[in-house]
Amino acid sequence: MLEGFTNIDFVAHPGVVEWDFLDLWPLERGPLFEGAFSEDTLEHFFLAEQQYILCSLNVLLKPGATARLLMPSFTRLGELAPAAVAPGGFLRETFGVTTPVDGINMGLRFSGHRWLHDDESLSLLARECGFRPEKSVCALSREARFN
Repeated sequence: MLEGFTNIDFVAHPGVVEWDFLDLWPLERGPLFEGAFSEDTLEHFFLAEQQYILCSLNVLLKPGATARLLMPSFTRLGELAPAAVAPGGFLRETFGVTTPVDGINMGLRFSGHRWLHDDESLSLLARECGFRPEKSVCALSREARFN
């Protein structure tokens, strides 16, 4: 839970508001949010669902607001997969997976991920939803409140 933020999850718990991102968003209320931060969320939705979520979010952001989205990189998974399926690798030893492509598929399905992006595809999705994408590294943001 992040202090100073309205924390949202699909299950309510102390300090967290329950919200299903696929429900109707209160778009008629106009810009409400000064910013948005999401970590390890968007990849659990299919591409069309991601489009709906991001376009709806963009309508509710105040002018000049920042949306920071962190998610696993498809490219990075491709780089890690060979070691995970090599002899002695976690996926080979645990699940018997022997090819990098099968390793990526196992990793996606096992973790509930539905749609991952590389830099190009995430930038395209962001632009389609009205954002101006800017790549950053995981732990650093140009806005200190998102670090």
